[in-house]
Amino acid sequence: MLDAEPRALLAWAMNVGGNVELMIRHQLENRSDITNGVKAARRMRDLARDYGEARFEEVCAYAMPLNITSLRSITSILKEDADKRFSITQAPKVKIIGELRGPSYFGESA
Repeated sequence: MLDAEPRALLAWAMNVGGNVELMIRHQLENRSDITNGVKAARRMRDLARDYGEARFEEVCAYAMPLNITSLRSITSILKEDADKRFSITQAPKVKIIGELRGPSYFGESA
């Protein structure tokens, strides 16, 4: 009966999506204290209900490759939409039209 809740949490996570499953599995299997792992997984399930399971899946997809697994960090990402912020890989392409000032402006010969 003691491990019924971890199984239920994992079953829920598997129904939500692969990234949520990875996150909850991490909480239940890779933490040194199973009690805290279950508490974190339970709270993450609550967050998914609050923010929507699809949104929680997006956050887990963002967080897992970066090894972000703490409840505090996941909560912050959800609250601040940190996964949706501008990143260097999304930098707009800048079209350079040419020099605004030629070499003669700086006293150089062309």
